[in-house]
Parts: sequence; C-alpha cells; structure tokens
Amino acid sequence: MGLFTNSTKSKFYTQTDYPDLYGGRYWGNHRGKEHPEIIANRNRFVKDYNISIVGFKEPQYVSKHIYEFPEDKGNRFDYCDHPEVYKTTDRHYIIIVSPHGCHDKCIENGFVEIYPMYSNSTKTYMKKISMDFKTAEPMMSDKFWYNLGRRHCKLKTYVDYLTINKSSRIAKHSKTLKNRLIHLASALDDIVCDIYPRDVHCLETIESKPRITSVFYNLFHFNRDKDAMIQDDGSFLKELEDYLEFVGRLNLYHNNDKVNKEVKKISKLKITKGFVSNGSLVI
Repeated sequence: MGLFTNSTKSKFYTQTDYPDLYGGRYWGNHRGKEHPEIIANRNRFVKDYNISIVGFKEPQYVSKHIYEFPEDKGNRFDYCDHPEVYKTTDRHYIIIVSPHGCHDKCIENGFVEIYPMYSNSTKTYMKKISMDFKTAEPMMSDKFWYNLGRRHCKLKTYVDYLTINKSSRIAKHSKTLKNRLIHLASALDDIVCDIYPRDVHCLETIESKPRITSVFYNLFHFNRDKDAMIQDDGSFLKELEDYLEFVGRLNLYHNNDKVNKEVKKISKLKITKGFVSNGSLVI
C-alpha cells in the first residue's frame, strides 16, 4: 500500500479530490505517497455512489452490520476489517470493508465486491442500506442468493427423504417441518424477487443460470446432488440449527418480519428441542 511513515510526507486524504470526506478515516490519515489507483478509486467512489460530503452520526441500525454490539461498537465482525460508513445524496448509507481474508463471509452477509479502496492487495466490499426502511437493503450478489437457496433446498430435500425413511427418529415430524420450510421459502422468495429488477429473470453470474423464482425451491436434487446429501438426523438438525441462526440474524431486508416469523415457528417445533452430540440426535 506504500505506507511511508516519514512525518514530512502528506497524508493520503490530502491526495484525493475530497479531503474533507476522507480526512477523518483510518486510511486517510496514513502518510506517504499512496498508489494512484487507490486515489483514483476513492475519487471514483464518491461519484459512482453519490456520496454526500456532509457529516453525520452513524445510526445503530447501520452499526449492527459491523459490530456484534452496535450500541458501543463492540466486537467487530471478523469480515468487517477497516470499516468505513458513508451517506449518499439519495437516502442510503454505504458500508465499505477491506478484510484480509473472510471473503466468503462478506458475500454471505450481503456485501458485494467493488474496486479496491484500501490497498492493491486487499479486496474491498460494499453494502448499501436504505434510510427509508432503517434496515439493510443491500445490493445482494447472485452468489449470495445461490448459496442461501442451496442451503434451504438441501434441508428441504432431506425432509422429503424422511417421508420414505420411516426408521428416522424425526420422520413423524416431516410433514409439519416440510410445511414450515415451504412457508419460509415463500418469505425468502418474496425478498429475492423484490430485490432484483423485473427485467432480470436469472442469476446471470451463476453457471447454470437458475431462475430467480426457483432459488428456494429447485437448487438441490436427491439424485443430482446425492454426494452432498445430509446423511443422518443428527447432521440434519445441526445444519437446520445453523441455517435458522444465519437467516434469523441477517436483518437485511425491509420486509424481514415475515422471514423472522417463520424462523421462530420452526425453532419452536418439538423436533428442534433436542441437540446434536457426535452426530447423534438426543431428545
């Protein structure tokens, strides 16, 4: 990144076209000659995303996407290295992070990759949050939705398998669980269809180009994906628990109440009251 520490060197923020914007940033207060590409990207960012130069106080509903305890900015998530928050002129907040690793976690949590803004050797990710809904309304990536849909469909496929596997200890709950997962799929489907423009019908960057309307219904098949099938009740419950926890803490959408409602309904089912120990279900 060219971090020359000579005190006579100018600070990075003074090399941009927007010193008032970048002057209070951790990146901006490094001294030395910053790489021209990073300076250019910093200038480009302001224009690309209509960044406002006016100062503001970062609200907690934005901080919660960076910190486990947003009220006092405690326990920053490991994928939120070098966080910066900006305000746009079109009523959004933008979070950018430049982690040393954790790239999959960034995608899973609603960030999308943009051009590097911290160093040439570090990727930068962005999340866009609406001021109107006071919840995150990110520019979600195709990969995020594809991975989330696969997780959901994988669980649903195992529940379908339970209808013929009467030896399973949780088979008797399969009908109820299936219905609840369908309701959750419907809630998530509403969101993904709402986020993508109406003239976009597929996840274009995914090789198989699945239709957006099939994301939570048809991304996992018993025969096609048999090598990735869940093998037993214990593994299923563990994956279900992890999935519900992940979906329940996303808080990424303006209509997330319906999703949270369905997550709570599944969590209250008797089947989820046991726990997994060494791959075995304990009730």
